[in-house]
Amino acid sequence: MANLIIDATGANALGNQTSYHLTSPALANNTTYYWRVKAISATTNTDWSNIIAFTTLAAAAAPTPPVEVVTTPAPVIEVTTPAPPPDFVLPQAAVPDEIAPGYIWAIIVIGAILVIAVIVLIVRTRRSV
Repeated sequence: MANLIIDATGANALGNQTSYHLTSPALANNTTYYWRVKAISATTNTDWSNIIAFTTLAAAAAPTPPVEVVTTPAPVIEVTTPAPPPDFVLPQAAVPDEIAPGYIWAIIVIGAILVIAVIVLIVRTRRSV
């Protein structure tokens, strides 16, 4: 504990802190360091803490390579015009044969005769009450 790396007393006092981050001087690789603390105020002092040790890494980690951003060109989309659809020719609809007007009148006349016959039969078979 003779070679001090950090002496945080007097003007260098840390104040009311519970942690410390060493920024300078840099610690050597693969080296064991020992540390202890003691609280000192204007009116009182504490005993030294237990001695604690830590060892630095064998070598500093290799820096990560920088991220390389590569821009890709915008995709080219080619749209071809489709061929026009083939022309469709619809065949003419077949015209149904016309029913001769004579047949129509014959059917109407036969129907009328049947209706009259039914009426006559109803009237003749009526019974008087």
